[in-house]
Amino acid sequence: MTTTLRGEASDEEVWRRTASAINADRDLCLGGLADRVVAEVPYGLQARTEAGVRTWDHFHRPLCDRLRQIQTPTLEVLADPTVFATLSQVKSTRCVVRTMLMWLDRLGARPESECRKDVWDLKIFTGQTGTLDFTRISQPALRGAVKHWAYDDLPRRRGRRPGSAVQPYVTL
Repeated sequence: MTTTLRGEASDEEVWRRTASAINADRDLCLGGLADRVVAEVPYGLQARTEAGVRTWDHFHRPLCDRLRQIQTPTLEVLADPTVFATLSQVKSTRCVVRTMLMWLDRLGARPESECRKDVWDLKIFTGQTGTLDFTRISQPALRGAVKHWAYDDLPRRRGRRPGSAVQPYVTL
């Protein structure tokens, strides 16, 4: 073990924080992760399960190992695809992370906060799947006016996909 005088981390301390956990009965080990990540990972898995999406346990270990290696303070860092360069199940793990990030993004979201974005998640407005995209409107004032109209019009729409009734007016 290397000792330091200036409060720097020794080699053993870095190894303890970043080394892979011992696999014990397929348990999810969150040791060595930031407190926020320790809360976000189970919440993301719970939200996926409640939505009816199955998450196989062999995706958790490489995900947590990668999070431990990069010492990320939050899962939002995982939006960058280069983070997954060393994972063996890259495509499947990206899918798991993408949906976890989606549910974390929806956590605490309200229509008032969502209407500031250029692409709206309609699950927040109507409970239905889909998005409403305002990015094709290049003029900021016009984009704001159309957003205001859509914000007022969405609650009046009925049917399975209210966003599909509003989107043609947005992209005209």
